[in-house]
Amino acid sequence: MHVMESDGRMVSGAAAFVAMWRCLTRYRPLAWAVSLPGVFGLAEQAYSRFARWRWKGRCDQVCGEY
Repeated sequence: MHVMESDGRMVSGAAAFVAMWRCLTRYRPLAWAVSLPGVFGLAEQAYSRFARWRWKGRCDQVCGEY
């Protein structure tokens, strides 16, 4: 996932979720919690694993012929 910040910077992965959640009133506490140093690292690892798994699953269906 990629999100463009209000200042024009593009962020991806867990940082994209944090940027998005900061804009949503109900999710601001979650954005704050995930932004904590140890938590952010874990969230980034979890997102990276999920993204690889998701891409692989999608590519197996669509890219299998290549």
